[in-house]
Amino acid sequence: MSGMRQHGLIHIHKRERHHQPKLEPFPSKKPLVRLLDTAALANGILSPFASLPQLFYILRTHQTSGVSALTWLLLGLSSIVWSTYGFYHRAWPIVISSIISLFLDCAIILAVMTYR
Repeated sequence: MSGMRQHGLIHIHKRERHHQPKLEPFPSKKPLVRLLDTAALANGILSPFASLPQLFYILRTHQTSGVSALTWLLLGLSSIVWSTYGFYHRAWPIVISSIISLFLDCAIILAVMTYR
């Protein structure tokens, strides 16, 4: 357990439950909760890549009509907030997901600015 504390991952092993005064271990012994935890982790890692089709379309066609740079800028700012939050709370899946999102958001903004 002390090795996990050194890397700031203690939150993965125990998490607070609002309806229970005690902490629940991670991974949960309950199959449904374990399935939800796995699905949430996979979603957090894979969801940033949902912007790849937009980026590839812009790079392939050089068309940016209908693509709002402001929207992608706001999404990038949101990614900065989430990565800061995740870093502060040592929630590495949030940090990784947010940094991937930020990188792709910046790539789309750059592509929009290049081809407009």
